[in-house]
Amino acid sequence: MPPIDAYDDGRPADRIDPLLPLNIKKKQPRMTAVALKDAHTPEDRPTVAAAGRGKIAEQILQLAFEHGIKVREDSALAEMLATIELDSPIPSE
Repeated sequence: MPPIDAYDDGRPADRIDPLLPLNIKKKQPRMTAVALKDAHTPEDRPTVAAAGRGKIAEQILQLAFEHGIKVREDSALAEMLATIELDSPIPSE
């Protein structure tokens, strides 16, 4: 059994994870959704048509599903695309 610390709270003294106050709740990450507008010609690049978090993201997804638009789940990509200004082409990098 690992040693108990001086506070005698029953937790091992070598515990790695930090203690949080009981009145603090961990926030769930908010959903992010981005709608892309396809390029009309091969030279053009897709543009960001809409982006949102939380309820707006839910509405974007609902509209996509209702209209049979393909949806891809990739939270890291969505977060990155959400930083691009609306109606701006997506950088090639």
